[in-house]
Amino acid sequence: MRSVAVRAIEISTQPFLGKTGAAPTYLASLEPEVRHAIRRRLESRLAPTENGSIELAAPAWAVQGVV
Repeated sequence: MRSVAVRAIEISTQPFLGKTGAAPTYLASLEPEVRHAIRRRLESRLAPTENGSIELAAPAWAVQGVV
């Protein structure tokens, strides 16, 4: 390969609110009290933003080249 270019891509996500995927779907099925307890636990381990949301980074690599 030649002319290879690589760059990191990172976006912020709120992964458990969209009900997309196994974990968010499971979380949505729980009782509100259980969801609240999980949220409190996450807030104690992760830094919530000013508006109270908990964002996680979703990193990926973009690679382009010529064969």
